[in-house]
Amino acid sequence: MNRALLLTPLFFLLAACPPAEPPRLTGSGHDMFAPVKMRLHPLTRWVAPTTNGSATAPSAATVEARLEFTDQFGDVAKGVGKVYFELYAYEPIAIGNRGDRIDLWHSDIATPELNKQHFDPITRTYLFKLGVNESKLPRGQTRFVLVATFTLPNESRLSDSMQIAVR
Repeated sequence: MNRALLLTPLFFLLAACPPAEPPRLTGSGHDMFAPVKMRLHPLTRWVAPTTNGSATAPSAATVEARLEFTDQFGDVAKGVGKVYFELYAYEPIAIGNRGDRIDLWHSDIATPELNKQHFDPITRTYLFKLGVNESKLPRGQTRFVLVATFTLPNESRLSDSMQIAVR
């Protein structure tokens, strides 16, 4: 009996506490699935030029940049907007390891046609083949920093950077 009297207030105390609310999600409607994060996917790579005449290999150095977007739920998402890429010489003592800017590319995935053209359904990334102006490359440089900045239709920006090695 004494135990029942001791546990009764505890029962009412716990019953009166409201359950913890799940975190509020920021988007609603269509914007619920808009990208909130972007990363340069690890499949991003430097493709060296070939001289063997292969139809699939580039005739000049190319950066194959792959972008992956995630929504507020952490799921892979598609994106609509404009993107620009910057290639920097790797500088070990510079902020973000960014030395001199070597090249700049602008691209667009704002229309259904352009979006489909760049989207790879197997990796669920957007692929951009960026031709590198080899005359701008510093001699002996084997590492670079690639920076991608994506602008959504509402003018918010997502950005990421990664080091790329020439192999």
